[in-house]
Amino acid sequence: MSDARKVAFHIRSNRASSMFARVWLLVEGETEFWLLPELARICGVNFPLEGIRCVEFAQAGLAPLIKFADHLGIHWHVICDGDDAGMKYQKRARSLLGNRPEEQHITMLNCRDIEHFLWDNGFADTYRQAAAPRGEMNHYYRAALEQQPPLNDEEIISRALRHHSKPGMALEIAEAAEIKGRQAVPAVLQNMFQTLQTLSEESS
Repeated sequence: MSDARKVAFHIRSNRASSMFARVWLLVEGETEFWLLPELARICGVNFPLEGIRCVEFAQAGLAPLIKFADHLGIHWHVICDGDDAGMKYQKRARSLLGNRPEEQHITMLNCRDIEHFLWDNGFADTYRQAAAPRGEMNHYYRAALEQQPPLNDEEIISRALRHHSKPGMALEIAEAAEIKGRQAVPAVLQNMFQTLQTLSEESS
């Protein structure tokens, strides 16, 4: 199947309304897909009203989606993790920029994935709470855990995701950010939301 046909099938099957968007925010995983629109809303940027759509690129591929967006006249912005795969996505997106400024189209996280980025930027306690056993039936288990050495961030994040799933954990983070307010949203994400809003305005 050609890239164009594969991308068209992916969009029609999963995010048909994306075809009518002004801007695509290209994301790698579930956490970003569920969480970023909520954090943007807290920052005063309403994705549906602005014509901004999150589009997952893992299945269809980043480059085909960027080329398809350009063909349709849809602005795009990609958020990349700081791991080896994220570096490759950044390099691929750069190769497709043409004369466009990189800061308008690529955001790089300084951590290997969105979960560790959130952990390092004010949401560690949210992951700790989500990883903890709950309910009276876990009383003895909880007491036993308290006697063990403290868990590292890797294990805590892993347990939180096991207990809640990625969409569920995205909701936990969003609710914590809602309580803390806009200042709790990391600056790099706030800057990205403003960039997306600017791109949307350029399309209107």
